[in-house]
Amino acid sequence: MTIEITGPSTPKPGSTPDGRARSIRGDAANQQDNKGDSAAQDKVSLTSTAALLHKLDGELSATPVVDTARVNRIRAAIGGGSYTIDPDRVAGKLIRFELAIQSRSSSRGG
Repeated sequence: MTIEITGPSTPKPGSTPDGRARSIRGDAANQQDNKGDSAAQDKVSLTSTAALLHKLDGELSATPVVDTARVNRIRAAIGGGSYTIDPDRVAGKLIRFELAIQSRSSSRGG
């Protein structure tokens, strides 16, 4: 699909004041077709990418920001004294996060 937006605008060279294309050949059939439609119509077509983005936006807005089940499990583990922190895992994730930020900013030229 493609994006096509048409409607009232400044007439282009070779068009009539209402924005419709002027008949170049001058045959009677083309002139008759142009006279039959006096009202301008707007048309909008979205690309498949735009439609997919719209769908994904709807799905993301329906997804909760916080995983309450996970929060409740961690809260219970902390309360029960069984929650443990793996410092090597935390450090590894922090390093990967920092490297991802650095590679993203260097790829942008900054």
